Amino acid sequence: MQSMIGNVSLSDANYDSLKITGIAKLSKVIVKQDLQITGPATLENGTSIEGSLKIIGPSNLSDTSITNANLIGPVKADNITAKKEVRIIGPTECKKCQFSGHLDITAKEATLKDSTFSTITFRKDNENRKQKLEIIGKSEVKGDIVIEGSDCEVVVGKEAKMFGKIVRTRM
Repeated sequence: MQSMIGNVSLSDANYDSLKITGIAKLSKVIVKQDLQITGPATLENGTSIEGSLKIIGPSNLSDTSITNANLIGPVKADNITAKKEVRIIGPTECKKCQFSGHLDITAKEATLKDSTFSTITFRKDNENRKQKLEIIGKSEVKGDIVIEGSDCEVVVGKEAKMFGKIVRTRM
C-alpha cells in the first residue's frame, strides 16, 4: 500500500492501494484495491475505488464510483454509484446517487434526494436526541427502511417511491 502524508492532490492517476493522512483531493483517480484517508477528503470527476473505501473525516464525493465504504464524519455525496454496502457515521446529504447495496447511516440527520437505494438502515446515534431522515425528490427505495429507535421523524416526499416498508426497532 502506497502511503502519502500532508496536503495531497492527485489527478489522472492509477494506484493499486493507497493510504493518505491529511487533506486529500482526488480527481480522475482509479484505485484498484483499497483507499484509506484520515482527514478531509474530496473525491470527484470520475474517481473510481474498486476495493474498499475508508474515510475518517469530512467527505465530499461527486461523480465517483465506489464498491463499498465506511465513512466517518459529515458526508456530502453528489452523483455517486455504490455497488455494495456503504456505512456512514455522521450527518449525510446525498443527491443523484445510486446505492445497489445496503446503506447504513448512524446520524442525527440524513437527506437523500433524487437517489436510488436498495435498503436503508438509519441508526440511533449515541446522543438521545430527535433524529430526521428525509427521502425526497425522485428518490426510490426498493426494499425496507429500518429505523433504529423510536424518536426519529421519517419524511417521504411526494415524488419519492417506496417499494418496501418502514420498520421501526427499539434498542
